[in-house]
Amino acid sequence: MIKSINKIDNFGVFQSYRKPTDFDDFSLKNIIYGWNYSGKTTLSRVFSSVERRALHTDYMSAKFNIEKSDNSLINEQSIVQEPLKVKVFNSDFIEANLKWDGGEFDPILLLGEDSIEAKKTIDSNELIIQRCRSGYKTKDKLKKQYDLSIADLKKQAAKNIKQNLKLIEAFTATHLDIIKSSLTEDLSTYIVPESDMNITLRKATSSDTDKLKPINKYQLNYRLGSYIEKANELLKKKPEFSSTIEYLRDNPTVANWVESGLEINDKKEKCEFCLSDISEARISDLRSHFSQDLKDYKGKLKLLIENKFHAKIEYTKLLPQEFYQEFHSELSSILTDLESYVSAYNSKADEVSELVEKKYDSPFDDLTLVEYDKSIQEEVESQFYKLNDLIERNNQKTKDFSLEKEAAIESLKKSYVADFYINSSVLSEKIKSELLEAHKSRYHSIANRIKAENATLEASISKAHQGRETINEYISGFLGRDEIKIKVVKNGDIERFKLIRDGGIAKNLSEGEKTAIAFSFFLTKLCEEQELEDLIIYIDDPISSLDSNHIFQINAVIKNVFFKKEANEHGNEEWKLNCKQIFISTHNFEFFSLLKELPLKNNKSSFYQVKRINRTESTLLNLPKSILRYSSEYHYLFSVIHRFYTSEDKSDLEVLMSIPNALRRFIELYTYSKIPSFSEVTVDQRAEILFGALESKRIMKVLHYFSHLNNIERLINNSDLISDIENAVAEIMEHLKSDTLHYDALIESVQ
Repeated sequence: MIKSINKIDNFGVFQSYRKPTDFDDFSLKNIIYGWNYSGKTTLSRVFSSVERRALHTDYMSAKFNIEKSDNSLINEQSIVQEPLKVKVFNSDFIEANLKWDGGEFDPILLLGEDSIEAKKTIDSNELIIQRCRSGYKTKDKLKKQYDLSIADLKKQAAKNIKQNLKLIEAFTATHLDIIKSSLTEDLSTYIVPESDMNITLRKATSSDTDKLKPINKYQLNYRLGSYIEKANELLKKKPEFSSTIEYLRDNPTVANWVESGLEINDKKEKCEFCLSDISEARISDLRSHFSQDLKDYKGKLKLLIENKFHAKIEYTKLLPQEFYQEFHSELSSILTDLESYVSAYNSKADEVSELVEKKYDSPFDDLTLVEYDKSIQEEVESQFYKLNDLIERNNQKTKDFSLEKEAAIESLKKSYVADFYINSSVLSEKIKSELLEAHKSRYHSIANRIKAENATLEASISKAHQGRETINEYISGFLGRDEIKIKVVKNGDIERFKLIRDGGIAKNLSEGEKTAIAFSFFLTKLCEEQELEDLIIYIDDPISSLDSNHIFQINAVIKNVFFKKEANEHGNEEWKLNCKQIFISTHNFEFFSLLKELPLKNNKSSFYQVKRINRTESTLLNLPKSILRYSSEYHYLFSVIHRFYTSEDKSDLEVLMSIPNALRRFIELYTYSKIPSFSEVTVDQRAEILFGALESKRIMKVLHYFSHLNNIERLINNSDLISDIENAVAEIMEHLKSDTLHYDALIESVQ
């Protein structure tokens, strides 16, 4: 194992590095954090010099001193005979091993054996695959014919349904399929009976003009019983007389005439009829005959006669057009019975009235009393109850007009669809189509199975094929898709690797795709080594700067490849390292946070930082606890900015160099959290929205100029613009302070 790096001279940004006095020795697992251009890749080249047993060609005058766990030393001279086995993944490895322009590159050769029998089987399988292709093509052609016929049938059926129901909205074959999927197997239960079809269709195609007005219900008073009761009371009575004239009693017609004459000749000396003198004696006799009791009695009879119409039932007759068609038959039956019963009811009233009139004319006669049959009124009440119930149902239909229309439409849609599937050929053709699809699937399944068998046989023949299969599994795992693959091609008699995307040459790969492919190649190449436990592994930044979508997959693969659980001496399972020692460096804080969680006890894990301290110098030191405590990149970036903001000496180059990158990344995260747009909105556009046009330009100009540290001289040679860094930090901090809750939470995280 490597214990520490004591010194590095003339090796890129490590011009005169000396191990800090408080530097912790390397452990089994070593995680190194540092921003871009801080010196991580340069550090990895120190390890790759040990791997290749030669100095890096760019640093031939370099010197270094590496101490191993047995206290022996490795330097630039002893690396030639150094037995330590080191494997390094960095940009040099990628450049040396892969081609991104569609060119061929050296394959990874895993163990495999040639087989003559395997080749014979492959040739035989190819014939079967050809037969499967031919059968698939024939079945596919027939299936397309059936599918076209089914589509035409459905299209016409949908068109007919739309026309029959006078639908305004779209109704296509897709809608027909949706309805079919909602029906149970017994389609006949959904068909509307022929007897109900006209009514249901009328409902479904009705318009607002078909909606009838509500009808008032009947509210009647039944007075016949009380009328008869009053009549019988009067019919039983006879008026009392103080002096009766026999002739007038026996001749009521004359008596009525004389009685009316008394009123006419009241207080007159001559008779208005005969102009003869009227004697007082005669007048007195007549008045005695017509007593006050008789007068009152006849007045009651007369009033009862006049009230005959109150005892009768009068009602407004309803017309059929006031009711919906479905109620016409029932209405006609009710009205016929009602008219008959009302006629009998009113006839009884007339009969009573005639008897009272007869009593009026002959008040002294004994007349038979009227018998009242209550069933007459009960029949009338029953018919009006039926009529009111019909009116209620008719009015409810008006109220539910829209709902009934919708229900009728849905009912007829299901009915038409069910009828279509029962009586058309669509089901039989669908069964044939599905059978042909099953045949196609069978051919496809057989061909794929044999192709897979051939691929396995080919892999057993070719060492390169085995390497291809392993690397493709890693690529698929990292990217989460299978479109990019390594393919084995022949260059003469030599097998080579080539990158393929969807069958064609893979070009224009994203940085994330390149990194995933390169790291897959590295992991697969480790399999060429006989013993992984003898290797020291150094992985430099397996996460691309431009694409960090795959950090979880890469972290998971690192865990699966390099860590395992084994029983310790006490019989308990614990995590162990598969290799001798591992170093992983990264600039990505989120990935760094995941790496911290990789298994191994704390005493077997160490954390370090590569840090740029001036234009030509970087250093390797223990990771500050202030960085180790943060699980969020956002909080860590704020701590860097806040430390600069509160620093008294803002011209310190070591402090100053870390600010532009930190501030730019912080603004990217902050503005995106405020404006998480799905559209292509740049950080500059988001900054302009949040900070305003002028302020955002001042801030972003200086960040674009100094960030990435791609030109360190800019910080050295632009003293005027350096002051703008301080101003940019101040403006950002003032803006954050206005966002009180956000700012207070950030301040709390750095306390």
